[in-house]
Amino acid sequence: MITAPVPPAPQLKIAPEGIDPAVLKEIGDIDPALLQKIVTAIVAAQKALDSEYRRAYLAAARQRGQRLGGPRALTETQIACARRMLADGATRKLIASSLKVSSMTLYRALKPYAAEAPTRPKRTVRPRALTETHIALARRMLAQGATRKNIAQTLKVSPMTLYLALKPYSAGPFPQMGPKPKLTAEQRQEIVDAVSSGRKTGAEIARLFKIHPVTVSRIVSQARAGT
Repeated sequence: MITAPVPPAPQLKIAPEGIDPAVLKEIGDIDPALLQKIVTAIVAAQKALDSEYRRAYLAAARQRGQRLGGPRALTETQIACARRMLADGATRKLIASSLKVSSMTLYRALKPYAAEAPTRPKRTVRPRALTETHIALARRMLAQGATRKNIAQTLKVSPMTLYLALKPYSAGPFPQMGPKPKLTAEQRQEIVDAVSSGRKTGAEIARLFKIHPVTVSRIVSQARAGT
């Protein structure tokens, strides 16, 4: 098999005033795709050399004990002060505020000394706002017909605290603490008749059936709308 001879590579000739124009013409005749590959290979080789040089420089700097990166936000004196404050029981937030740095900066500075940090005490369970005696009293008052709001004011607690304290007894012996039973059809008709005849007021009927006055009005409105 006969192959065409490979032409010799053009040699760069330096003229006194610069590069020989004839050599530039020969370089311009090269395939653009091939030229792009050559340039890309040169750039990649240059980046590899730069990366290798940078790694060698950093390794040599570490061997000399030189600290790399920007200046520290905390000096050794400030770090020692922070460690003493932490050992005395100060919080990290207070220490960071005293040293005028962020909590993350303080965390990074104290990270090498994490083993020396005092262990945080376990969070204790808050005592109950209502004792068993108070809860028993609240249950008796609720059984006697007192509202939860009045009971909470008497015990000087919030209604939510009272609700949480009485929640375990919601199915207890007192009907006021559980879900209210639904009114039967006969009871609804009795309420409508009592309101229509005017024998009792809506408030009296509500107390009699242990419902809200608004419920009485709704029952009467539904009965009138159905007729």
